[in-house]
Amino acid sequence: MNSRAVRGNFMRVLKIALMIAFWSVFSTLSVAEATVKKVFLLDSYDATYAWNMSEQQGVQAAFKDQKDIEIKVHFMDTKRNPSLEFKQDAGKKALEAIKAYQPDIIISLDDNALEYVVQSIKDIPAVACGINGDPQKYQYGENVALVLERHPFDEAVKLLKDLVPATKKIALLTDDTKETSGAAVLRLKSIAPRIKEVSGVEVVAYHEIGSFKEFQSLVQSYQPGQPQAVDGLLIYNLHTLKDENNKVVAVKQVIKWFIEHNQLPDINVFDWGPQYGMLAAVTVSGYIQGLEAGKYALRILAGEKPSSLPILDPKTGDILLNVAKAKKLGIEIPIELLSVAKTFDKMEALDPNFLETQ
Repeated sequence: MNSRAVRGNFMRVLKIALMIAFWSVFSTLSVAEATVKKVFLLDSYDATYAWNMSEQQGVQAAFKDQKDIEIKVHFMDTKRNPSLEFKQDAGKKALEAIKAYQPDIIISLDDNALEYVVQSIKDIPAVACGINGDPQKYQYGENVALVLERHPFDEAVKLLKDLVPATKKIALLTDDTKETSGAAVLRLKSIAPRIKEVSGVEVVAYHEIGSFKEFQSLVQSYQPGQPQAVDGLLIYNLHTLKDENNKVVAVKQVIKWFIEHNQLPDINVFDWGPQYGMLAAVTVSGYIQGLEAGKYALRILAGEKPSSLPILDPKTGDILLNVAKAKKLGIEIPIELLSVAKTFDKMEALDPNFLETQ
């Protein structure tokens, strides 16, 4: 065989080898792309709402060892914009975003995302977490698994009793957000008889408040020396109180006023309460909510049906105490509580720069 023929055969072999290599790489890339699972993380609220950001952190933690997961976050911003019209419009925009993204699964955070978006979707699997309302009130399909958010009001009241044994009467103050506050009030009313039987503390009033002015008036009416004075206040949400122009007042402005003017022991079920200057809280973990939702999503992506997964109610949380507030009120915290609690040494809402911080 002459050198020209040898060279020709070599070039043909080289060309075939290159083609095989090219198609092998292209095929590998195509398979890799095809195996990436797309997660649409639908947040009812906004990036300034600490609870939901902790839920997002939990979701991210569930996927941290997964190299084939892509996550897209979409905010509905319905905490700062609580009108029905805004929620409905936010729901339409979320549905459009989901259609454009074409996810393999949806993870939704809190009730508005379930009510205005997820329950209308029947062809994409979903996990809805942070659900305050009764699941039976929603019209979701078999493609949806649920993680409930149930705040430990009974444990919070017991904690107040441990800190202030003379406590007999408390009042609940919250905003009028039906998806969260409304559901929480119903739950507290249902367990109030048991709370009174176990701890001797009666919830004498339940206030779902629309305006900042009404909130201020109620707080002042319950202070020591007033005709309807109580022994403590249970604070839930303060995020949708409106001013005289029907505009939502920034929650930190509400909290700052409350910490400056309230002279009573105060408890809640969120970590921001003691962090900002309330006496105590027993919390549900937003991080655990998101983590469990993420775990459910991984099981669904692996082939399990959402309808086969039981409704989950994570029973985890922490005891939080503000030592500075206790000192201000003259309360001596039992050593056994200090040993198990997360503590705060200052009342952040009293910091001159409080309103300027995120």
